[in-house]
Amino acid sequence: MPNRFFVKHWLLAALVCLGGEASAQPSVRLRGVVLDSTRMRPLDSARVYAIPVATGGRLQAVTDTAGRYTFAALPVGTYLIDIRHARRDSLGVDVPLVTLEVREAGELDLTLGLPSLKTVITDRCGPEVEREGGGVISGNVRSVRAEGLTASATVVARWRTIVVDKGKMARDSGSAVARADDSGRYLFCGLPPGAGVAIQGVSERDSSGVIDLVMTTDRFLMRDVVVAPRLWRNVVLKNGAGDTAEVKALTGPAQLRGEVRDDAGRPISGAQVTVSEAEQRAMTSSTGAFAVDSLPAGTQVIDVRAIGFLPMREPVELTVQDTPHSVFTMTRVATSLDAVKVTAERVYSSSALARFERRRKGLPGYFLGVKEIEEQLAIFPSDLVFRAPGVYVRGSGPDQYIAMRNQRGEMCLATIVVDGARIESTDGMLLQMLAPLDRLVGVEVYSRPTMVPPELPNAQGGCGLVAFWTGSRTRGAAR
Repeated sequence: MPNRFFVKHWLLAALVCLGGEASAQPSVRLRGVVLDSTRMRPLDSARVYAIPVATGGRLQAVTDTAGRYTFAALPVGTYLIDIRHARRDSLGVDVPLVTLEVREAGELDLTLGLPSLKTVITDRCGPEVEREGGGVISGNVRSVRAEGLTASATVVARWRTIVVDKGKMARDSGSAVARADDSGRYLFCGLPPGAGVAIQGVSERDSSGVIDLVMTTDRFLMRDVVVAPRLWRNVVLKNGAGDTAEVKALTGPAQLRGEVRDDAGRPISGAQVTVSEAEQRAMTSSTGAFAVDSLPAGTQVIDVRAIGFLPMREPVELTVQDTPHSVFTMTRVATSLDAVKVTAERVYSSSALARFERRRKGLPGYFLGVKEIEEQLAIFPSDLVFRAPGVYVRGSGPDQYIAMRNQRGEMCLATIVVDGARIESTDGMLLQMLAPLDRLVGVEVYSRPTMVPPELPNAQGGCGLVAFWTGSRTRGAAR
């Protein structure tokens, strides 16, 4: 894409002069701050270069954590001031040089910065995307097969939102494909703001894991993607109820080592670290350390969970040559006061929930109420049924789906019901929107079609059924 912002001029002649007659070997003390204008914060570890026009070469200063830099003494002369930082490279826009003319001794404050977010979006995607408020995702695609960036790779983006209009709810979904340019850089323009977006890099037979992103209010995200060969192996999958099934999972030569700590820096023992697409899990030791082997290389997503802490989900880059050491910091869940006791009977907000409670007391199946749902600290609704007999949660992140075994012993997709209505889709992102965790008040699982009670929709395809119920979590009066 041609750079419309700097088509004719590569140099910003913003002359900063110190007037007067030149004295013998005069110099100026130059200091200032470098700002990341896209995020309105100082730019740490930026390299600031002062390049003498007459003699060539360059002088260098590095910014501190507050974005401050200092040149103790710049002799008389004309300089080109340049900024270098990984953030600038990822934005993919030119930053104009500043011309500084030193004529006499003294001190000078000079604030430097990257272009504003509005400028970046306009430059990369055009004024229409900026005016309409569309989101932008940009980054580089690399391969573990060779050093450097991967040209001609593609990045696939998928998103889904729920649109409520005049009391009616409808699903809005979309997808886009971006091809990396010769430098390995990819770009998505005009993504729906506020939407959850899943991206995956693909290059011939190589790919990355599925990376979950959320379009934030600043509407600009940067995410590099590393692709690697996809190798498969047969593994025996065991669910939380002890049932087993043989499935295919990704594998590879990569390894991951690291620690899990709380926000005070203390180790967390017994945390579960999972690389979902590889069906690989590890538990942390008493020192918070963990190790996972036989992992697919490239950008993969790691799930970390521990009792009493908020679950977390982070992308990591796994390579064949090096074993990364990752430190995951978890946030403790606030506990309720012991003195508060629920004494009233539950008042059900609908007859449907009352019937759910009757089934829970009188029918075979697997049931979760509000208390059990809150105790599991799930990330996605499908996580709640991991311990249900005959149920297997497959996939990764919002693409998780719920599988069971049919009468022939084959893996099949469970029928999903939300508030009594069957969802004609196995889309995990859709389930997450229709049955958000903070609104769930009941879950019921029937692993065989013959177990499903007649008041629920029929199970499809010879598989079982999982029903999610949403509503208010108020249980009664506390005193």
